[in-house]
Amino acid sequence: MTKEEFINHNCKHCGYLCKNRKALGIHLRLKHNSNLQEYILKFYLYDKWPECACGCGKKVEWHKCRNQFNKFINGHNSIVSEAGFGNRPYYLTPEQEKKKASAVKKAYQKNGELIKEKISNGVKNAWKDSKYREKMNNRNNKRRINNNKNKG
Repeated sequence: MTKEEFINHNCKHCGYLCKNRKALGIHLRLKHNSNLQEYILKFYLYDKWPECACGCGKKVEWHKCRNQFNKFINGHNSIVSEAGFGNRPYYLTPEQEKKKASAVKKAYQKNGELIKEKISNGVKNAWKDSKYREKMNNRNNKRRINNNKNKG
């Protein structure tokens, strides 16, 4: 669900036109004794609380400033992105890449075995989840098919 879904949005309770997410939240509170969180849960998520996008299965929190559910639990987005389990939500400049590489190298020199163990445990735990295994198998199969097409 994106923020754009609530620009010039008609309230699903009464049809009132709200120009943005904040206006919809105010309308819901004043006219329907409700709030945006309840509205999104009812009409968009069918009363199912959203889970962390990393696949851990834990429920995310409501972001009070943005008036939307978080995509990840704190810390899970960096784990997913840096470990290569998801799409990176940002791009680094060459200078930032060098600085990050230097920091990673330094961390591995200091705590290499501990880091390797944590990554290993994270991967093992991820593979225990059947949904994650299926997702990764599908992704790997698509890559194999694309690689074979490119070779042919």
